[in-house]
Amino acid sequence: MPRGVLIAILFIVFGLTITQGQEFIGLRTDNYSGSNGMLLNPATPIAGKLPWDVNMMAFGVNEDNNYLKIDDPLLKYVTTSDSIIDVDFYNPHKLYGHGNVLLQLPSAFVKFDDFAVGTFFTARTAGYALSTKDTMAVSGVLNVPIDSVLYMPQFNAAALIWGEVGVNGEFTFESNSIYALHLGANLKYLTGFEAVSFRNNDPFNYVKDTVNTTTPYFDADFDYTRNLGSNLLYDPNNYALNGSGFGIDIGGYFVLHKKSKFKYSKKLDYTWKFGASLMDLGVIKFKSNSGSYHLLQEEPLVVANLVLDSIGDIDEFNRTGSRIIYDNSDASKDASTFSMFLPAALVLTADKPLPHNFYVQAMIVRRIPNFETNLIARSNLFALTPRYEGRKLGFTLPMALYEDKEFRIGAAARILFLTVGSDNLRTWFHEEDYASIDFYVGVKLTPYWLVPDTKKRYLECLKW
Repeated sequence: MPRGVLIAILFIVFGLTITQGQEFIGLRTDNYSGSNGMLLNPATPIAGKLPWDVNMMAFGVNEDNNYLKIDDPLLKYVTTSDSIIDVDFYNPHKLYGHGNVLLQLPSAFVKFDDFAVGTFFTARTAGYALSTKDTMAVSGVLNVPIDSVLYMPQFNAAALIWGEVGVNGEFTFESNSIYALHLGANLKYLTGFEAVSFRNNDPFNYVKDTVNTTTPYFDADFDYTRNLGSNLLYDPNNYALNGSGFGIDIGGYFVLHKKSKFKYSKKLDYTWKFGASLMDLGVIKFKSNSGSYHLLQEEPLVVANLVLDSIGDIDEFNRTGSRIIYDNSDASKDASTFSMFLPAALVLTADKPLPHNFYVQAMIVRRIPNFETNLIARSNLFALTPRYEGRKLGFTLPMALYEDKEFRIGAAARILFLTVGSDNLRTWFHEEDYASIDFYVGVKLTPYWLVPDTKKRYLECLKW
């Protein structure tokens, strides 16, 4: 059974995210990011330089992992392969992988002196796989050696497809010649389309011989909607609204202004800008075409290899496992509903202007985990991003540690209304290793002509 489990789970999670640096740094972090930036910190528009903007469309795709790679070029694999069999496997001590797709539809904000309001519409897909801690090497699932004791760690994996309709509100709590404090929040109505979650609750050993695979016990919980848990996933006629929920993002910026002799000056350049946000706090409850399941076998379990090899999706795995363990293909079902939490994270930033319109920003992203809860675990990230920032042109060079271990370098350019970039260029230049992909593009109406030249100062009159 272990082989069938991983093939089904990895196909769902990684297959979905591939045909789907998670933060899209070059799209969201400069002072002209506006309505794109409020999806990383809700206070970004009011702390930025634009009086308003309209995002026409923004698209980003990211997948990164340390467990599988594709021998063929990624686009060739996505367009020609319908199986995970063509994937080669690493043997890491800890399994992790994350993927997501963002489609930001028409969104906008407008600033009214000390207040700003906005709205956004997004369609999102995210998936992940993560083992709980460092263990002995994770066993591969293809070409499993005969009569060898192999190991399966405790791990979680999940994928989620959902949409968001959100409103944004921001205000300047205080602004003077010394500092400014900006606060903001996004309130979101969530529409859940499809989801799957799998938890291997206990690590176990297993042995495969020429006929059977044997394991001393098996304990797994999983939840899924019918389409995502089966081969019906790629049929668009099967998609329906299966759940709904609510979410919130909250954030703020503390800005230290350059020194001024005017006590009540505003719109000054800054010497430091510190940001903090809690993103994607929310949950979707799935009520239609949904189920929650549990397979538990506390005694040695022997399963024919032919049975395991025939498992191609979670739905088939569930029915097969339930029939083998409980002698009833429906006995594993515990409930007809389940809930899935969004990829919540704490995001911290520090931004420092340099001479001649250059800046450097440090970013820390830490997921907010509860490992035994249905959730999408965001990737942890440390990033240092130098950039050039002008009204018409901007360039960024993100340098990041993905999952605190793997170095990534990217590049992005903003030219008038268009932003194009990647937080991981290695995918595009190293054809021997397609373990990751990262790309984003955005088009919006940005009134850069209304932004004053950086050398000018707009100050309020002195108040007596």
